[in-house]
Amino acid sequence: MTTTQTNDHQISLLVAVTGHRDIVEIDIPKIRADICAQLVNIESNTIKQNVRPILLSGLAAGGDQLVAQEALKRNWDVFAVFPMPLSDFLEDFTSQKDREALMNLKAQCKQVIEIPWALSLDSDITDQRDQQYRNQSIFIVRQSQLVIALWDGTPANLSGSCGTAYAVELCRKGPPPVGGEVLAAPETTSLIHIPIRRQSDLKRAPIFEANPPSTDSIYINVCKEFGSYNKAAAKLIKTNPLKIKECADQLIPEELMQNLDLEIHELVGQYAVADALAQDRQTIRNRVVKVASIATILAAFAQGTNAMLSQTSWMIVYGVAAGLAYGLYLILFKLPYYRTEDRYLEYRALAEALRVQIFWRLAGLSEGTAEHYLQLVKSDVGWVREAARSISLPVSINSSNGTEALEIIDKFWINNQVRYFVGETPDVIDGAAMKCKKKQQQFDYSANLAMAFGVVSVVVGTVSAESICGISPDIKAGASAYATALFLCAGVIKAYATAMGYANQAVSYEKMGAIFQRAERLLEQDQRRQNECLLALGKHALAENAEWLLQHRRSAFKIPS
Repeated sequence: MTTTQTNDHQISLLVAVTGHRDIVEIDIPKIRADICAQLVNIESNTIKQNVRPILLSGLAAGGDQLVAQEALKRNWDVFAVFPMPLSDFLEDFTSQKDREALMNLKAQCKQVIEIPWALSLDSDITDQRDQQYRNQSIFIVRQSQLVIALWDGTPANLSGSCGTAYAVELCRKGPPPVGGEVLAAPETTSLIHIPIRRQSDLKRAPIFEANPPSTDSIYINVCKEFGSYNKAAAKLIKTNPLKIKECADQLIPEELMQNLDLEIHELVGQYAVADALAQDRQTIRNRVVKVASIATILAAFAQGTNAMLSQTSWMIVYGVAAGLAYGLYLILFKLPYYRTEDRYLEYRALAEALRVQIFWRLAGLSEGTAEHYLQLVKSDVGWVREAARSISLPVSINSSNGTEALEIIDKFWINNQVRYFVGETPDVIDGAAMKCKKKQQQFDYSANLAMAFGVVSVVVGTVSAESICGISPDIKAGASAYATALFLCAGVIKAYATAMGYANQAVSYEKMGAIFQRAERLLEQDQRRQNECLLALGKHALAENAEWLLQHRRSAFKIPS
C-alpha cells in the first residue's frame, strides 16, 4: 500500500488477525503470498473509500506475526493486543529468537493494548492463561470489522476453547453479550480464511471454509459508510474549522483540556467533527422541510383556487411550487449522494455515542458505548456502532484520567444537560422540552386556525349556493376552492410539525431532564456511587438518543408523489 495523505479525525477500518502458532516452515512463503493478496484486496475496498485500515494483532509467534509483518511492509498502522500484561505474555515465548521478534514488532506498533487479568474464570475454563487468550479473542473479534484467520479448518471444541478456531466461531455466531444483555442482536464479523497446515498435524490437509457472502458484505458496506463520513469530515475540516472548534469548546472548554490525556483530546476532536456535521445536515434538512412545506402550501392554493385564476397563471404557480417541493425532497432526501435526513440522524447518533464515551472515559469506566447503543437496530445504522468502536478502541482498556476530571463531568455533562433539557430558572430561559412544547402549540394553533377558516369557507359556499342573505352565488366557486386549499394547508402544517418531531421530543426531553437532575442530586449525596451512577446515566442517554433516532425514522419527512 502506498502512503496516502489522511486528514485528522477520520474513521479507520479495524482488521484483526487470529492464527495458529505452529505453522509449517516450508509453507511460509506461500502463506505470505496469500496474506499479501488478501491485504491488497482489503486495500481495494478501503483506499478508494478514503478509509485507512488498521491491523489488530496479538503478535504471537506464527500467524499473528506473519500478518503483522506483511501489514507493516504495506505501511499499515498496527495495534498490538496482548492477552495479558507484556511481562507475563513473554513467558509464553520459549526462545530468545521468538522474544526478539515480538519486541521488534512491538516497537513498530502504533499502539499497545494489554488485556487486564480477569477477576474470574468462565465455567468451562480451568486455567487463568486460557481465560486471558479467550478474552483476547473476544476483544479483537468484537472490536474489528474484519478478521483474517490463518486456520487449519478444525472446528472449536465445545468446551474450554480459546484459540484460533474459537475466534472463528465468534466471527460466525457473535461474541458473548456485554453486561448480561442476553437479548442483544448477535454481531457477526466478516471473515477471511487463509487455510494452513499445522506442524502438530502434518498429515491433515487444511479445510477451507468460506464465510457466507452476506457476512463478507457487512464490512464492505461499513467501509463505504466510513468513507462517506470521512469525505464529509475532510471537507468540513477544510472549509469550517471554526465550527468544529466551537463544538469542541461547547463540550469541554479548551483551557480545561490541557490536563487531559491525548486519547481524550482525540475523542473530543472526533465528537466535534460528528457534532458539526450533524448540525450542518440538520440546518440543510430543516431548510428543505420549510421550503418544501411552503411550496406544497402554494401548490395546494394554486390547485384549489385554479378556477379563480387564468389557466396559464394556475399552471405556472402550481408547476413551479410542486416541482420545487418535490424536486428538493428527491434530491436531498432520496438520492444516495445526499441522503440529508439519514445523514443528519446518523451523525447525531455518532456524536451522542462519542459524548457518552468521553465522559465515561473521564470517569475511568472501561465500558464502550458501542456495546450499549442501538443494539436492536443494527441493520439500519450498524455503521454508527462500528464507527464508535473504531474511534474509541483504546478507551475500553486504558486507565483513568484521575479524580480531577470529576468536576468536568459534573459541570460539562450533567449540569449542561440539565440546563439543555430543563432550562435555567434564574434567567427564565426555557429548556429544550419547553421549547418543543411551545413550537408544537404554535403549529397546532396554526393548523386549527386554517381548519377554522376552511370551515367558514365551506359555510360561505353553502350559503351562497342557496342564495340566502343576498350573498351572490358567484362566491360559491371561490369559497369552495379556498376551503379545499385551507384544509390542505392545515394538513401540511400538521405534517411539518410531525416531521420536526416536536411533540415526541418534548416528552423525551422532559424524561432526560428528570434523569439528569436525579443524577445531579445522587452525586451530591453519595460520591461512592459515582461510577454506578455515571454508567447508568450514559446508558439512559444512549437509549433516549436511540429512541429519538427511531422516532425520526418513523416520522421522516415525505412528499407524496
